[in-house]
Amino acid sequence: MKLYEINPTEKIQKIYGFSEPASQKMEILVEMYHNTVVSLSYILFAIIFAIVITVYKYRSSKNQYAMPFQKSVEYLVDALFVFMPIIIIYYLAVPAVGFIINNDKLIAYLDTPMTLEVVGHQWYWSYGIYGEESNYVMEMYNILPLEKFQGEWKVELDQLIDLEVQKNLRCFEVNKHVILPMKELIKCEVHSEDVIHSWALPQLGVKVDAIPGRVQLVSIKAERTGVFYGQCSELCGVNHAFMPAVLEFVEEDSFVDWMMKEMQYRPYKLMLKEIEGCHN
Repeated sequence: MKLYEINPTEKIQKIYGFSEPASQKMEILVEMYHNTVVSLSYILFAIIFAIVITVYKYRSSKNQYAMPFQKSVEYLVDALFVFMPIIIIYYLAVPAVGFIINNDKLIAYLDTPMTLEVVGHQWYWSYGIYGEESNYVMEMYNILPLEKFQGEWKVELDQLIDLEVQKNLRCFEVNKHVILPMKELIKCEVHSEDVIHSWALPQLGVKVDAIPGRVQLVSIKAERTGVFYGQCSELCGVNHAFMPAVLEFVEEDSFVDWMMKEMQYRPYKLMLKEIEGCHN
């Protein structure tokens, strides 16, 4: 299931203070936010206009005696006060509810060869990148068969805050980046080992609570390469402010190189094995 494409302009992003979206999900959220703000602005101006007209036309100096209204006018006003809010709520709620339902269906029927496990701790994140199909790496990236990839493969790392960084990345940079392939739909399983945390990466349109004893599912897909920063968005203790989350999306070949390095795989061993097989 593919999300419909919406490309908000840079002007909209600058007006509302959003960073440049890196996923379709965040683009849709920015567009819905823009539509909501515009709609509420129209409503505000309409109310102010009605108040000004009412005060000017029915002020005491001009209207010393109350004017009676016909029943038809009262019925019309009652109908407007009932149906106009319904129309406004419908206009604002339908896109938001549709977006939520679409994401729920996407997660329910999502079948990806790669899963990102996100575990919240006090006060750091740990990650596990794993796949259940051994031929994922070999088929997608043309790597020769290797016993290392038979069955489930997994890369694990802990992400701790890096305090020795430049000022603009203070409380955002970490010791290790989680490297993921660009334009690959990835299922994320988010949970916690101790208290409630919240894994939030604004540019990817992700904000999900990490709850002990419960696995929350969410999907991510970056449309461009780059490093995307986030933080824990749930007050989880005294060091809550020092719990950043960083994902780095790269090209597919760079992701494979990083994964091989993390799994301590040496390509020359496979080459020697293949050469020996050819001689035999």
